[in-house]
Amino acid sequence: MKKTKEETVEKAINDVTSTFINYRKENNLKQRDLANIIGTTQQAISRLEKKGINPSINFLEKALEKIGYKMEFKKIKE
Repeated sequence: MKKTKEETVEKAINDVTSTFINYRKENNLKQRDLANIIGTTQQAISRLEKKGINPSINFLEKALEKIGYKMEFKKIKE
């Protein structure tokens, strides 16, 4: 069954959100600590982890780089 565009975007955001949660837990960090590393607020991390925001791709890319990850996009012809 083919996924809708919205489902694909939601899955991608969930995957990235899980990366932040796992990084924080593996490194025994509080939300405030992760926020300081990324350059945002504790409240923004909380909302991100609760899926209370739809962050921009630019924010996600920069935040991931600060914790040692790269974001990759692929163009796939259907």
